[in-house]
Amino acid sequence: MVKFAEAETFGRILKAGRKTLGLSQAALAELANTTTRNISNLETAKITPTRVMVTRLAKALKCNAQSYSELMRAGGFAYDSYNNEGIKEYQEDAQLAVDLLLERHSPYPALVLNRRYDIIQVNDSFHRALEFLLDNSETELTLPISLFDVLFGMQSFNDIFLEQESTVRFLIQRVHRELLNNEFCANLLAEIQEKLPHIPKEWWDFDVNYQPSPNFRTDLKIRGEVYETLGVLHSIGSPHDYGGNSIRVILSYPLNLLAKNLFNMWK
Repeated sequence: MVKFAEAETFGRILKAGRKTLGLSQAALAELANTTTRNISNLETAKITPTRVMVTRLAKALKCNAQSYSELMRAGGFAYDSYNNEGIKEYQEDAQLAVDLLLERHSPYPALVLNRRYDIIQVNDSFHRALEFLLDNSETELTLPISLFDVLFGMQSFNDIFLEQESTVRFLIQRVHRELLNNEFCANLLAEIQEKLPHIPKEWWDFDVNYQPSPNFRTDLKIRGEVYETLGVLHSIGSPHDYGGNSIRVILSYPLNLLAKNLFNMWK
């Protein structure tokens, strides 16, 4: 594999590596399971690569650890690693940060999601919130469980959740925008839609004008009282990183006195 010291951009690196191996654009495209047009557009910087595509190209170009790292950095994926050891080490550090964040967020509920929006970890306050909000039969969750199933698949929750449409749209638009760089989400929307047929079809459509923020309302109406709360979604690390992109934390905050008093009961 070519040394990339003189080829600083992704397109130049890709072209230099291809020529070193004596490959045509068509040949490289076949090895990387893409099209000749894609290779041409990447080399001329008309498009930018996804992390998955960089990985395929690196394998096709027979990269060693150093050239793989350089190719990843040029593609904009500074935290990616050539081997699983680097990924594991980063994820362990991120997990320590998440554990501390969940502990310090008490008495407010908090939960952790993986790339497929499955809940994989919660704090004690989240368990207490479920006991207060839901029937006893639904408070015992076996993790991992889909966030969509919890918010929109439990009838007890559907009956008290005031912001269902805006929250569904918020989550769906985030997943739509992650499909390009997140191979684990490839079939996620179709799977969720099949499991939750009661959600209107138009809510699932991609909205090019929608600008999802990290904040979404999660107001609840319980026994005639409205508990105003806000969910804030945090991603740990780079959005393109194996470790960081697999960890998302949702922290809940009270917005009115009713919700604040309720959360403070869980200290």
